Amino acid sequence: MNTVFLQVLSDSNMAPSYMRIFVCRVSSVLFYLTMYISILFFGLISIDRCRKTLMPFKGTNSARLTRRKLLSCAIWSFLLILCLPNVILTQKIPTYSHFKCSDLKTEAGLFWHEVVNHICQVIFWGNFITVIICYTLISKELYKSYSRTKSHRTEGTISLAARRETNRKSPQAKRKINANVFLVLAVFFVCFVPFHFARTPYTISQTRGVLFDCKLRLFFFQLKESTLFLSSLNAVLDPLIYFFLCRSFRTTLFKTLRLPPGMCSWLTERGSDTDTVRDSSAAT
Repeated sequence: MNTVFLQVLSDSNMAPSYMRIFVCRVSSVLFYLTMYISILFFGLISIDRCRKTLMPFKGTNSARLTRRKLLSCAIWSFLLILCLPNVILTQKIPTYSHFKCSDLKTEAGLFWHEVVNHICQVIFWGNFITVIICYTLISKELYKSYSRTKSHRTEGTISLAARRETNRKSPQAKRKINANVFLVLAVFFVCFVPFHFARTPYTISQTRGVLFDCKLRLFFFQLKESTLFLSSLNAVLDPLIYFFLCRSFRTTLFKTLRLPPGMCSWLTERGSDTDTVRDSSAAT
């Protein structure tokens, strides 16, 4: 959130020149670096959650854990290498007070900035499609699990009242599964999809300014800034997802804050016991 605050000050020309140069060279690069690392990890965790939901008896051994650590290091290294030229090639000295980040980039810097933008678009949309597929499969499998449980209970020797209670809870369970699973997906969609629709035309207007008039460049800039704000909301929404959808997180939080038993008990009835929601919200 600090990087977003600095960027807002920089874009509004309210910050001193040295701070705006710092934002262009370092702060913005770090912001986008962490954003796309989060998106990549979100996609990988979605695949892992889907695998564990469809194949729950297949455990994780030490070799698989080592491979995951190596993959995490590879992702960090790849994106760091990808972003580093944006720092190095943003080295021009501004000649006037009202300058843009693109004014500080060399010709090679402008070209690399556009290349990185296209790579990031591939990263995002590839992960977005992966997430949709994985969560659709997860939702179907969880609903099948509830349906099988309902079938076994109905076929067993239970009272008529118990059968009615099971039939009554089944639609509620289905709605709860869909709400919990797709709420994380909805947050991902709201925070990141608008920004990635706006980023490509904005980047082209920066790197190939001769193709756009001043009003159009201003429009793309304002569109990018507004969708960037939505993107930064992800950092605010993550704790809320943790709190409302993850019972273990709330339990740990209440113990850490030393809240008395029964405190906020009405909230504990709203949580989810599934690891899917917990791990997925951690990645966004």
